[in-house]
Amino acid sequence: MAAGPAGTVVAAALAPVVVAGAGAGPGADASSARASVALLDAAALHPPESPLTVGGGSAQVAPGIILALGAPVAGPGATPAAALAATATVHGGLAVHQGGAVTRLVVGRTGAAPAGLDLGLVGVLFERDGVQLGTAAGAASFGHPAAAAAAAADALALDEARLEAGWLVWCGALLPPAEVPAGSHARAAFGHLGVVTLRCT
Repeated sequence: MAAGPAGTVVAAALAPVVVAGAGAGPGADASSARASVALLDAAALHPPESPLTVGGGSAQVAPGIILALGAPVAGPGATPAAALAATATVHGGLAVHQGGAVTRLVVGRTGAAPAGLDLGLVGVLFERDGVQLGTAAGAASFGHPAAAAAAAADALALDEARLEAGWLVWCGALLPPAEVPAGSHARAAFGHLGVVTLRCT
């Protein structure tokens, strides 16, 4: 794995974006998150208000939950409780997939403190051009989004690394990626976390 600096949209610190369970589909267990973790650089963060140019093609887009860390999470033996305790804010997001891997990430502007939120029950309604594509809850992400983050910390521990304060953790897709062609837009409405959109041109 290779890490590089990235400007996060939810913290002033420079930090990578961590993709837990890179390439795993909705409903995968935490072992998938441990087996496949990717670190992305600043180019992966796409501003919510900016269109994504697909050059007459299409993008594969999926909704998910993102944890913005305020403290480190270290493995081995990291727990979902430890990941939640280290989380400053929780955000909805959209990930652009290419070849089964996350290549771009749109982070919702609305962040919520994790205290009092059951992330396993946070719901999302996913639409393309106003047409419903599916609904899901946070439990579709490795059983619980914090479980994905804990598993990612365990995976990084194998390289004598850890999740750091200021990092963003994409906790996996809650629904299968959907094709969003040029001229269309994807919209994910999350309970407690607001709405995230991506327009393709």
